[in-house]
Amino acid sequence: MDIDNKPAGIQVGDVAELTIELQKRENVLILPRAAIRTYMGRYYVQVLDGERRKELDIEIGLMTPTEAEIVKGLQKGQKVILNN
Repeated sequence: MDIDNKPAGIQVGDVAELTIELQKRENVLILPRAAIRTYMGRYYVQVLDGERRKELDIEIGLMTPTEAEIVKGLQKGQKVILNN
C-alpha cells in the first residue's frame, strides 16, 4: 500500500487512519436505522400523509450500525416519522 501526496514529516511507526470504500452508490436516500421498521422480512417506514401516518414499503441498500440506504420506495422530501 502506498500514499500519494504524503504529508511532510511522516515516519515509519506513525499512526494513521484510513477509510476503504467497498461500495458506494449514487442517488440513494440515507435514513437513521431507527426510522426503519421490519415485520416478517418486510422493511417499511412511516411517513406523514397530510394529518395521517402512512406505511411505505422500502428496499434497503447498504447498512451501517447507524444508517441505511433507501434505494426504492421513498422519495426525496417525504417526511419520515422516527418515533411511534
